[in-house]
Amino acid sequence: MTVKVIVDTSLLLCSSQVGKHLRQLLEDALDEPFEVIIPSVVVNELRGLATSRGRRGLLARIAMNEVDYILSQGIGKLVETAGNQTDIVLLRLAKDMNACIATADMRLKREAAAARITTIVYVKSKKTLIKS
Repeated sequence: MTVKVIVDTSLLLCSSQVGKHLRQLLEDALDEPFEVIIPSVVVNELRGLATSRGRRGLLARIAMNEVDYILSQGIGKLVETAGNQTDIVLLRLAKDMNACIATADMRLKREAAAARITTIVYVKSKKTLIKS
């Protein structure tokens, strides 16, 4: 069975920061096939951040390139979403798609746990993902 993994903006930024492809991080964390789901709200958030100067803007631009790579390689798909409150949109989408959420955001992890949604969390000290 293929696991659907909804990717949060924070994870894409962390992936860019450590210089690892998202696919590699997910393969290291999961022992099963997966499909990456990139919500349009995440892409919109990255576009906004990408216009910023400095390190965060640079990371967002790298993350946008990663999104393009994921989509062009058939590793994942872009899903149109309504709403602009990213965390709420991701939680609702995970419930609707029976998917897990991959994030580096601890607040989102807690909200997902409260909603009984599986998470894959980026652990900064280990520069890896852990399924919880």
